Amino acid sequence: MREHYLDPQFLSPHGIRSLAADEPMYNTENTANPSNWLGPIWIPASYFVFRGLLNYGYRKEAEDLCRRTVNLLARDIAAHGGISESYVPETGAPMLYTGDFLDFNLLAVSMLAELEA
Repeated sequence: MREHYLDPQFLSPHGIRSLAADEPMYNTENTANPSNWLGPIWIPASYFVFRGLLNYGYRKEAEDLCRRTVNLLARDIAAHGGISESYVPETGAPMLYTGDFLDFNLLAVSMLAELEA
């Protein structure tokens, strides 16, 4: 947890990068295939890290990741009226904004519910 989760190369102000920023393949550019998992923030990756933190007793860190995730999505809704599939870690800007991507982003609701359980 300390070596990876708290590392700013992995944890951005807006959430978890799907690849650490200091990795040679790190890339947050849009590609022909919008599913770029080489660095952008993806809610499923955030959820998996969130669950791991809870499972290993790091509740404070799990709460922090939940807050970052929910805030990221809330800012997108406020700015664009919907949510995107993935986000730029450095800015929180949506990548390939579609405005109506709910699917696995609903895991953010699960994060909130699991903290209340």
